[in-house]
Amino acid sequence: MSSERLLRNDDLKIKSVIDKLLSSDAFLQSLRDLIKSSLAEVFVELNTRVSACEEKIHILSNKLDDLEQYSRANSVRIYGLPESEHEN
Repeated sequence: MSSERLLRNDDLKIKSVIDKLLSSDAFLQSLRDLIKSSLAEVFVELNTRVSACEEKIHILSNKLDDLEQYSRANSVRIYGLPESEHEN
């Protein structure tokens, strides 16, 4: 047999095995379970990261509010008093 014919024969065998696996309910169920558990792990990790980001956003938002309050404290304008040049 030529190597090309052997490869074709191997391809047919592989296809046959794959077809049998895909028609097996037990295999499909184990595949579903594996995918579900993998997704559950990913979701747990993502939820943890989202919670950490939300906490950081909350902290930074509070810091921003504080900084805005302090910056306004130094921004007092007094009307009615004359202003001279080069005054600080």
